[in-house]
Amino acid sequence: MKKLGGEVNQLRSQAERAASDLAILSNDDAEKTWISRSRSAEEARIAWQGHMWKAPSPGIGAAKLETSLRELASQAGIEKLQLTVTPDPIERGNLTYLRFGFSGKVPSEQAHTLIAALATSKPDLVV
Repeated sequence: MKKLGGEVNQLRSQAERAASDLAILSNDDAEKTWISRSRSAEEARIAWQGHMWKAPSPGIGAAKLETSLRELASQAGIEKLQLTVTPDPIERGNLTYLRFGFSGKVPSEQAHTLIAALATSKPDLVV
């Protein structure tokens, strides 16, 4: 009788483990969570790519960035901006990313205006 009771307890434990494993494998909430996370990741990827600029060469990328910065400064009321943008290509696989060096001058009374305009602008990535 003791042997039979032990076997029943062992079978009960195995059944509980199997039920637990099945619940984990068939958990609809977990599947919905992963689907939601996948959608969120895809939306983030699309948004990130929407902020990427593409340029056929480092020089054109630098020119696009310089034009953008000049437009930003002009919108902030800064007309006398001396600006030089120097591209520094970085190779990553089959893509070339551009890091830029900046130098320039702005009238001292408008420096804070330029800094505020840069700080509140929409950041973009030039590729």
